[in-house]
Amino acid sequence: KVYLVRLPIHIKMMEIENDFMPNFNNKIESLITNDVVFFDMTKSDQKYVYTDGNHLHKSSSIIVSKQIADLIKSKP
Repeated sequence: KVYLVRLPIHIKMMEIENDFMPNFNNKIESLITNDVVFFDMTKSDQKYVYTDGNHLHKSSSIIVSKQIADLIKSKP
């Protein structure tokens, strides 16, 4: 199984990404096959602390890593 994760980023960084590639998630989802699971964690961006807007602070990276593990465990 392949798990593709779009990590959370600060809202300002998300605005820049959206300017460069609108509908990124739709484009990615159209490429996904049965062996690939896509987790989009960008919707919970305000819950975390960032070092520079793009990289998670150590404390937040621990939380996100656990959430990813839980997401993977929940998939058959």
